Amino acid sequence: MERASVPLMKRLAAILFACLLPALAMAEARVALVIGNDDYDAVPKLEKAANDARAMAATLRALDFQVIEALNASRRDMNRALADFTGRVAPGDVAMVFYAGHAIEIEGQNYLLPTDIPDAQPGQEGFVRAEAISLNSVLQRMNATRARLTITVLDSCRDNPFGSAGRSVGGTRGLSRVEPPQGSFILYSAAAGQTALDRLNDDDPHPNSVFTRTLLPLMKTPGLNLVQMAQRVRGEVEDLAQTVRHKQRPAYSDDLDDPFTFVAAPKPTQVSMNDPAQPPRQAAPQSNMEKELWSALGRNPSAADYEAFLQSFPNGVFAPLARARLNALRQAETKPEPPAPEPEPATDDLEARIAAFKREARGPSFDCGKATRTDEFLICASPRLSALDRLLTEDYGKLRRGDRLSADQKRELKARQRLWLKDRQSCSVELCVEAATVRRIRELQAY
Repeated sequence: MERASVPLMKRLAAILFACLLPALAMAEARVALVIGNDDYDAVPKLEKAANDARAMAATLRALDFQVIEALNASRRDMNRALADFTGRVAPGDVAMVFYAGHAIEIEGQNYLLPTDIPDAQPGQEGFVRAEAISLNSVLQRMNATRARLTITVLDSCRDNPFGSAGRSVGGTRGLSRVEPPQGSFILYSAAAGQTALDRLNDDDPHPNSVFTRTLLPLMKTPGLNLVQMAQRVRGEVEDLAQTVRHKQRPAYSDDLDDPFTFVAAPKPTQVSMNDPAQPPRQAAPQSNMEKELWSALGRNPSAADYEAFLQSFPNGVFAPLARARLNALRQAETKPEPPAPEPEPATDDLEARIAAFKREARGPSFDCGKATRTDEFLICASPRLSALDRLLTEDYGKLRRGDRLSADQKRELKARQRLWLKDRQSCSVELCVEAATVRRIRELQAY
């Protein structure tokens, strides 16, 4: 019996270890180093790098990162922060570095500039290299921690701060692309040879650079992995830069073994086929006739209209939505007259405004009879999402029609609204639609 117990114990241990693996994987730590340098002693000062770092640090803390933050850091401060950062990263962790500030490329190598970097003249490249922080050394030190994944984000592709009489120390603008170590991801605010915009124009009130203000909300988007995020950042920044006739196209390089998301995608909900409150999940109607009849119902169909539609298409794509609305109409007929709605509270509190919009017996800002996409079906079937949609449309319309924004700001507003709508259209669950809409409302309120 004792001989048989040894193999049995080994099998039990193997089973226990296999069961613990998912929990061990989930236990990985997230550690970040965030540096923002504005207040340079001897080279031109910047305006938004420290703000970018503050906003990034707050976002990362909300995403469960331990954050080491260094603002307007000297060379010694940057080295101390880097040592603190790498000392906290354990094998298997996720490690991230965000840097906003001056940087320079010299002979194919990139260098991050501390605030006490001395001024330099052409021919003094060796002096600058000795006084700056090598990006390669940062990547090597991150890689030496044996972190599972390293992420580096550089919002530093600005003009060379050492330019003088048509000559400069190192490259005149931008950073060179570097080959990432295995298991790493690097995101640049602009492509090689391009400069990154701090602001769109002199009237731009946003506290962050064009790149960082675009990146932050995408980091909080559920289910968006690093490569997808970088591609979205590239498209949105490029569109915004074009509104002021500037070319800025963020670039990235990666050698990732596994995809990584800052926020995991929500688990799909199980939809009962007999639940009339759920919107249809097919991508499009099964026949043109069904779509035409659905569109013909108009904005305010009666119960008889929905009954006639269901008789013609009892198992159609729009049938679940038609049943949900029919049931709502029948319930409304049997309920007593509701009390007069309270006046909308004189507050900008988002939840109070949503509650006020929900009390209105109206759907969203668009015609549900013409809905064809999943995100539209979800909005039409949810009073809360309908209220959010009307609230967003009202805020957006006020900004577009008002005279508070300049013409350039209104063009930016329209471009961002178009990009946001593409983002919402990718949603397939209510949580995703709500998160995207609330995020956009917050952005509109910041104007």
